[in-house]
Amino acid sequence: MTSPIVAVCAFKGGVGKTTTVANLGLELGKRHRVLLVDLDPQGNLLGALDGLDIEKGSATSSSLLADSADSQGSLQGLTKVTYDSGGVDLLPAGTELTQLEEKLTTSGGGERALARLLKGHPYDIVLIDTRPSDGRLTLNGVCASTSALGVVNPARWSAEGVGKIQRFTQRSNELGIANTVYAGTLVTKVESGKRILRDQVLEDLGAADISMVEPFVPLRAASGESEYLGVPVVVSEPKNPVAKAYKEIASLISDS
Repeated sequence: MTSPIVAVCAFKGGVGKTTTVANLGLELGKRHRVLLVDLDPQGNLLGALDGLDIEKGSATSSSLLADSADSQGSLQGLTKVTYDSGGVDLLPAGTELTQLEEKLTTSGGGERALARLLKGHPYDIVLIDTRPSDGRLTLNGVCASTSALGVVNPARWSAEGVGKIQRFTQRSNELGIANTVYAGTLVTKVESGKRILRDQVLEDLGAADISMVEPFVPLRAASGESEYLGVPVVVSEPKNPVAKAYKEIASLISDS
């Protein structure tokens, strides 16, 4: 059975993509061996976890992908993140991802550098935090993955943005460089009592023929607090509605 490799995608910043990767990763890390890969040059995934016990390694996604672009990459020197109920391995972004994107664009087979790096990996589940764009770094995430998960918030242009992610995944498959299932769209930061807004977003997504992942992730003060402290809510407040939503979604990934 193939281990799930999930590319978490958003073509718009601020929708909760990195928060989703951090929470899902830590929840899954309670029961599975999990690797988190940061392909976003902003490098926020490490910060989302830095309130936990971290043993920093020497490797970054920019350094290992640079090697893998030349077919020399290997998963060594990873950062270890531990907490009371589990642990994950992390490949943080590093400082040269933006420059690396040009190399991956011009080198033959550059779109599959991450796939080569992850070939034969020892993990039960891999989650990839992609760049919020349709460039070569995001393409690497999609091409290395078994599935892609779109993330949006209840904003006016959500359906348009997710449609781009879905088409990006489909086009990569059509080109023969990926074999990735679009797993669906996760709506985050849903305010309680905003049924009209929520229902309108659902209507827009449905009209665009976009599949949904449920439950939605609600908007709560605990999310902002946990992000600031670097301790995702599934660890800091496991009974919070946000944590409960991520737990359900993690179960879907675990069972896939």
